[in-house]
Amino acid sequence: MKIMSVTLMGICLAGSAQAQNVDFDLFDVRIGDTPAMASKTLATKGFEPKSELRGPSFEERLGVRRKEINEFEARGAIKELQLSRNADKVTLYFTAWPDGEKVSSVFYHPNMTYEDCPQFVTSAKEKYKQGIEYSGAWIDRPIKKKGISTGQSPETVSVEVRCTRGSRYLTMSLFSPQTIQSQMLDKVDLKPKNDF
Repeated sequence: MKIMSVTLMGICLAGSAQAQNVDFDLFDVRIGDTPAMASKTLATKGFEPKSELRGPSFEERLGVRRKEINEFEARGAIKELQLSRNADKVTLYFTAWPDGEKVSSVFYHPNMTYEDCPQFVTSAKEKYKQGIEYSGAWIDRPIKKKGISTGQSPETVSVEVRCTRGSRYLTMSLFSPQTIQSQMLDKVDLKPKNDF
């Protein structure tokens, strides 16, 4: 069995160079787009909405942490949107930030045969090849690193293409949106203790 899989990532460069702002997109949808922006962009490509999954907004997530509200009742933000164009499917995953939910991952399942895999993988490599040379970026927060770093930062945007007999997809994702969100929640949730 021949398996074709390529992972391209925005990685940190050695030295103290400024991070490059890599504008990866999938169907012109970018990490950091709002649900309305992403839906509108995909509609121009012929995709129609099929389903929506909701979850806690940033403020509700903070309330859940503080045990002020029940997580299962918090539905103020879009977590996932599924769209389709004929048999092609796109799933958008969102993370709730202080200024609203934003795209943190795009997952594309093309309607194609295994025989189409070589061209699919080649096209993805041609489009995303810059990802193996530049640092990633998250919304408007470029990575700033000192020294040599080979590990992924939570702000890294990665692109993966996979084409096997059982699995064919292209995905673009923020490396660890939950980590970033948790750090933001930690900063907001700091309440001074006046127990003196």
